[in-house]
Amino acid sequence: MAHEGIPFQGFASEPVYSLRTLRGIKSLMKLAKAVSAARQSLDADRPDLIFSTGGYGAAPAGFAAGKLGIPVVLHEQNTVPSRANLLMAKHASCVCTVFRGAEKHFPGSRVVRTGMPIRRELREAALKAPETGDSIFVFGGSQGAKVISEAAITASLSGNDLKCIVALGKSGADNALGADPTRVETHPYLSASGMADAFSRSFAVASRAGGSLAEIAAFRRPSLLVPLPIAFADHQTHNAREFVEMGAATLIPQPELSPETLRDALLEWKSDEERTAKARAALAEWDILDTVPQILSILEGAVS
Repeated sequence: MAHEGIPFQGFASEPVYSLRTLRGIKSLMKLAKAVSAARQSLDADRPDLIFSTGGYGAAPAGFAAGKLGIPVVLHEQNTVPSRANLLMAKHASCVCTVFRGAEKHFPGSRVVRTGMPIRRELREAALKAPETGDSIFVFGGSQGAKVISEAAITASLSGNDLKCIVALGKSGADNALGADPTRVETHPYLSASGMADAFSRSFAVASRAGGSLAEIAAFRRPSLLVPLPIAFADHQTHNAREFVEMGAATLIPQPELSPETLRDALLEWKSDEERTAKARAALAEWDILDTVPQILSILEGAVS
């Protein structure tokens, strides 16, 4: 952040998984030390507000702010909140959420569903995107999702008319498996403009089920979701179920994923125009266009 002219100070911490182990006790001691350091720093600088997106890295500043009476606003990106956000919510002015199912985890707190901030390039492209395309778009975050990429590439080479655009991730260059470039378009990484183009040319998306669901909703694309099995509290499965319940996605647990299950699920979306239209309508209702102005208004209100 220094190259942007924004001062940065970190407070070393790590997850506290269990106090029944030596590692857990050491992690708690490290967190306590980090909270003390954060409190000294915040007491000296006296910021007007702490805005936290959760995670153990945010915990020291969030806990210290609570002790100093500095307003805290949280943003929770998943259906199942992080442990840090659950604890910080007790003294937060407001908890901003993305998924409808998150609110029940914050009883007694002020909760506003603001949605997820989306890069301006993607939001502007989504507003102009065609209703559908002729390919599937496959991605799994900056590191890719090897199991999804390989299943999609194999499915596209199995003699059907399924074409795919695959973002392999920075370390996934070997996943192309000698794919036919006329049927499989692979990229190690896609910029915002590349993501927008891939969404616009797709009729459906295959991905994990994290924060990218907000981008999928912005482009009104039905999806096949393969939650990351090791995600904290299986939150990606809960995220995916919210989309499934509103008729906008198909969920395939990773152990059940194969080229055949992926192909069949996606071709079902391609062949059922009525189902796809209902998915688009549900995603339009779920999507929130004014996320950033809402969050800014909440931040301003917290310090007024």
